[in-house]
Amino acid sequence: MKVMIRWATVFLAAVVLNACSAFEGVTNTLNYAQETTRYLQEAQQFTKELPQLAEQAIGSPEMVGQLQAELEAMRDRILSFEALEPPAFAQELHRQLEERSVQARDEIEMYLEQLQTNGIDFSSIANSEMLDTLTSVISLLQQIEQLVQ
Repeated sequence: MKVMIRWATVFLAAVVLNACSAFEGVTNTLNYAQETTRYLQEAQQFTKELPQLAEQAIGSPEMVGQLQAELEAMRDRILSFEALEPPAFAQELHRQLEERSVQARDEIEMYLEQLQTNGIDFSSIANSEMLDTLTSVISLLQQIEQLVQ
């Protein structure tokens, strides 16, 4: 009888552990989808606001500081996204997002460097490749939103 109770206990523990593992997998998937959606929404807002902010920065040291802060915040958000661990089924999508995000981050770094050396052409930001790259990242938003549903 003791042996049967032990086997039943082991079996029950295995079932509970498997259920916890499955629940953890679902939780991780939802967290990934939510974080990625948040990142893409922030990227979308950034691409909308950046051209106007760059235009306002012409001749305004205060706006130059705000432009720098926005560029730094977007760079940091991209770095946070790159650190996410995608679930197995989203790895290809994540790879595509990460590829485009790295391109945008590199251009952001270039603008930040130009701001430090006062060698930036503010009007070039409005037509930058970075905005096109982030726009292509945003186009994947619908695929990510489908993961949440």
